Amino acid sequence: MTDTARRQFLQRVLLGMAGGVLASCTSAEQVEYEFRKRFLQNFLKLPYFEGSQPLATSYTGVALVVNIWASWCPPCVYEMPSLQKLGTFFQPQDVQIIAVSVDKDINLVREFLLRNRLTFPVLLDHANTILRAPNLPSTFLLRRDHSIAKLHVGDRDWADPHVIDEVEKLLGVKRIVHATKG
Repeated sequence: MTDTARRQFLQRVLLGMAGGVLASCTSAEQVEYEFRKRFLQNFLKLPYFEGSQPLATSYTGVALVVNIWASWCPPCVYEMPSLQKLGTFFQPQDVQIIAVSVDKDINLVREFLLRNRLTFPVLLDHANTILRAPNLPSTFLLRRDHSIAKLHVGDRDWADPHVIDEVEKLLGVKRIVHATKG
C-alpha cells in the first residue's frame, strides 16, 4: 500500500469513527425528541387508572406537572409524596399534578396510591407501551398551552423551595401563600 493509499484509508477510518460518534449523539437527541413528540400526542389519550377517559378539555388552560413513574421504581416512590405536596402550593386552576403509571398491575397502583394518600389523577400506560419513557421517573412541566417548558429525568424533591421557585417561573404561575409551614 502506498503512502497516499494508506493516508486515504486512515482518513476514511477516522471519518467513519467520527460519524459513529456523531450518530450516537444524534441518537440520544433523537430518542428525547421522539419521546417528547409521543408524549404530547398521546398522554391525554391514556385512561385513568379507574378506567374512565380524560376529557380533552379537562386540562385546558391549566399548567401541568406530568410524572411518568412505576410502583416498583425506588426513585419514583421517593418523589411521589413531594409531588403531592407540590400540588398544594398552587391553585388547581393554575397547576395540576398528573401521574402516568407504567405498572402492568393496576392493583399495585391502587395500593400505592391508597397507602401514600396520593390524590392527584393517575393515567395508565401499561408496561410503558405508548409513551415509551426512556428513564423513570420522567417529569414534564407543561405551560398552560401545554407546550413543554422542561423535561426532568430522575427523582427530585418537588417540595424543595428552589424547585417550587423553578416551577413557578417556568410555568408562569403564582403559588398560594401558605399561612402555616408544613
